[in-house]
Amino acid sequence: MMPRPSGQCRLLDDTVILASGETDVMGDPIRKTLSVNGHAVTFDAVGVAAVRIDLDGRVAAMAAGGLRTFTAGDLSIELAERADVALWRDENAGWRGVLLGRDGPLPDALGKLTHNWTRLRLPVPLDQRHSEPGGN
Repeated sequence: MMPRPSGQCRLLDDTVILASGETDVMGDPIRKTLSVNGHAVTFDAVGVAAVRIDLDGRVAAMAAGGLRTFTAGDLSIELAERADVALWRDENAGWRGVLLGRDGPLPDALGKLTHNWTRLRLPVPLDQRHSEPGGN
């Protein structure tokens, strides 16, 4: 059975996931405010967005494809250009994050949260991996 291309689910650890892909399989816009454990959470993202709120009402983790803005409690992120971002609190309640596929300096809005960022490069598309004609 195939899941619906758009919708919302909640995982056992209370992470709420939004997915949007009815029109474009690479992701439709997600511009939504929802209530997570009684707390307002607002996303402007593309394709997928997720958040987990801890027992104290603070954001414990957040991830989004094509993130432009995110707001929940005292955490607010506004990016000039969309980015694929994951952010979570480590064992000391400090922020750690992953930024996918962006060259150049870290966006200021992310650098203000933490200096603990891992940057991942986008994978090379299969049709660009082999420079030889007919290569495997």
